[in-house]
Amino acid sequence: MNRYISFLEENVELKRRVMAEVTDHTDPVEAVTELVRLNLEGMSSNPILAVWYDKDLFARLEKDFGERHGMQRTLAEALNADTHSALERWKAEGKLRDDVDESFLVALLTAVAVVDMHKSDVGVEHFPRLTAFLTEAVMTAVTRR
Repeated sequence: MNRYISFLEENVELKRRVMAEVTDHTDPVEAVTELVRLNLEGMSSNPILAVWYDKDLFARLEKDFGERHGMQRTLAEALNADTHSALERWKAEGKLRDDVDESFLVALLTAVAVVDMHKSDVGVEHFPRLTAFLTEAVMTAVTRR
Protein backbone atom coordinates (compact mmCIF):
# COMPACT_ATOMS: atom_id res chain seq x y z
CA MET A 1 0.00 0.00 0.00
CA ASN A 2 2.15 2.80 -1.35
CA ARG A 3 -0.22 5.56 -0.23
CA TYR A 4 0.08 4.22 3.30
CA ILE A 5 3.87 4.48 3.33
CA SER A 6 3.80 7.93 1.71
CA PHE A 7 1.24 9.14 4.25
CA LEU A 8 3.30 7.87 7.19
CA GLU A 9 6.56 9.31 5.85
CA GLU A 10 5.01 12.69 5.11
CA ASN A 11 3.24 12.77 8.48
CA VAL A 12 6.40 11.89 10.40
CA GLU A 13 8.24 14.68 8.56
CA LEU A 14 5.46 17.19 9.30
CA LYS A 15 5.41 16.20 12.98
CA ARG A 16 9.20 16.57 13.13
CA ARG A 17 9.06 20.09 11.63
CA VAL A 18 6.18 21.15 13.85
CA MET A 19 7.80 19.83 17.03
CA ALA A 20 11.08 21.56 16.12
CA GLU A 21 9.18 24.85 15.97
CA VAL A 22 7.36 24.45 19.28
CA THR A 23 9.97 22.73 21.48
CA ASP A 24 11.34 26.05 22.74
CA HIS A 25 7.94 27.04 24.12
CA THR A 26 7.81 26.58 27.88
CA ASP A 27 4.13 27.46 28.16
CA PRO A 28 1.97 24.44 27.26
CA VAL A 29 -0.98 26.60 26.15
CA GLU A 30 1.13 28.57 23.66
CA ALA A 31 3.06 25.51 22.50
CA VAL A 32 0.06 23.27 21.86
CA THR A 33 -1.98 26.07 20.27
CA GLU A 34 0.91 26.64 17.85
CA LEU A 35 1.42 22.88 17.38
CA VAL A 36 -2.23 22.35 16.42
CA ARG A 37 -2.20 25.35 14.08
CA LEU A 38 0.96 24.26 12.28
CA ASN A 39 -0.16 20.64 12.12
CA LEU A 40 -3.57 21.43 10.64
CA GLU A 41 -2.04 23.86 8.14
CA GLY A 42 0.48 21.20 7.11
CA MET A 43 -2.17 18.49 6.85
CA SER A 44 -4.46 20.54 4.64
CA SER A 45 -1.74 22.04 2.41
CA ASN A 46 0.05 18.75 1.64
CA PRO A 47 -1.78 16.64 -0.99
CA ILE A 48 -0.53 13.39 0.54
CA LEU A 49 -1.53 14.38 4.08
CA ALA A 50 -4.89 15.74 2.96
CA VAL A 51 -5.99 12.07 2.99
CA TRP A 52 -6.69 12.69 6.70
CA TYR A 53 -9.80 14.50 5.51
CA ASP A 54 -10.90 11.43 3.46
CA LYS A 55 -12.52 9.42 6.25
CA ASP A 56 -12.83 6.20 4.22
CA LEU A 57 -9.22 6.16 3.10
CA PHE A 58 -7.94 7.11 6.55
CA ALA A 59 -10.03 4.28 8.07
CA ARG A 60 -8.33 1.83 5.68
CA LEU A 61 -4.91 3.20 6.65
CA GLU A 62 -5.81 2.85 10.33
CA LYS A 63 -7.01 -0.74 9.81
CA ASP A 64 -3.87 -1.69 7.88
CA PHE A 65 -1.67 -0.09 10.55
CA GLY A 66 -3.49 -2.05 13.27
CA GLU A 67 -3.08 -5.33 11.42
CA ARG A 68 0.63 -4.70 10.85
CA HIS A 69 1.23 -3.78 14.48
CA GLY A 70 -1.11 -6.20 16.21
CA MET A 71 -3.56 -3.46 17.27
CA GLN A 72 -1.17 -2.52 20.06
CA ARG A 73 -1.07 1.05 18.84
CA THR A 74 -3.41 3.03 16.69
CA LEU A 75 -2.11 5.08 13.82
CA ALA A 76 -3.09 8.25 15.68
CA GLU A 77 -1.07 7.14 18.74
CA ALA A 78 1.97 6.42 16.61
CA LEU A 79 1.71 9.77 14.87
CA ASN A 80 1.33 11.60 18.20
CA ALA A 81 4.32 10.01 19.99
CA ASP A 82 6.26 13.31 20.07
CA THR A 83 3.23 15.12 21.44
CA HIS A 84 3.00 12.52 24.22
CA SER A 85 6.66 13.17 25.10
CA ALA A 86 6.08 16.91 25.43
CA LEU A 87 2.98 16.35 27.53
CA GLU A 88 4.84 13.92 29.80
CA ARG A 89 7.60 16.51 30.27
CA TRP A 90 5.12 19.27 31.13
CA LYS A 91 3.32 16.95 33.53
CA ALA A 92 6.62 16.09 35.27
CA GLU A 93 7.34 19.83 35.52
CA GLY A 94 3.97 20.32 37.24
CA LYS A 95 2.50 22.40 34.42
CA LEU A 96 -0.41 20.03 33.72
CA ARG A 97 -3.14 18.88 36.08
CA ASP A 98 -2.56 15.50 37.71
CA ASP A 99 -6.06 14.25 36.92
CA VAL A 100 -5.58 14.52 33.14
CA ASP A 101 -3.38 11.85 31.57
CA GLU A 102 -1.54 12.25 28.27
CA SER A 103 -3.78 9.89 26.28
CA PHE A 104 -6.91 11.80 27.36
CA LEU A 105 -5.32 15.11 26.43
CA VAL A 106 -4.30 13.76 23.01
CA ALA A 107 -7.92 12.59 22.60
CA LEU A 108 -9.12 16.13 23.39
CA LEU A 109 -6.74 17.57 20.81
CA THR A 110 -7.80 14.93 18.29
CA ALA A 111 -11.39 16.09 18.86
CA VAL A 112 -10.27 19.61 17.91
CA ALA A 113 -8.82 18.18 14.68
CA VAL A 114 -12.09 16.34 14.02
CA VAL A 115 -13.98 19.63 14.37
CA ASP A 116 -11.58 21.03 11.76
CA MET A 117 -12.58 18.16 9.47
CA HIS A 118 -16.20 19.30 9.73
CA LYS A 119 -15.69 22.95 8.78
CA SER A 120 -18.59 22.88 6.34
CA ASP A 121 -20.95 21.62 9.07
CA VAL A 122 -19.82 24.21 11.60
CA GLY A 123 -19.28 27.16 9.25
CA VAL A 124 -16.10 27.63 7.24
CA GLU A 125 -16.06 31.33 8.04
CA HIS A 126 -15.19 30.52 11.68
CA PHE A 127 -11.92 28.76 10.84
CA PRO A 128 -9.05 28.85 11.76
CA ARG A 129 -10.15 31.09 14.65
CA LEU A 130 -12.47 28.40 16.04
CA THR A 131 -9.70 25.78 16.05
CA ALA A 132 -7.33 28.13 17.87
CA PHE A 133 -10.01 29.05 20.40
CA LEU A 134 -10.89 25.40 21.12
CA THR A 135 -7.22 24.46 21.48
CA GLU A 136 -6.55 27.32 23.86
CA ALA A 137 -9.67 26.46 25.88
CA VAL A 138 -8.64 22.79 26.17
CA MET A 139 -5.09 23.65 27.17
CA THR A 140 -6.18 26.33 29.64
CA ALA A 141 -8.51 23.77 31.27
CA VAL A 142 -5.74 21.19 31.74
CA THR A 143 -2.88 23.43 32.86
CA ARG A 144 -2.02 24.68 36.30
CA ARG A 145 -1.99 28.45 36.39
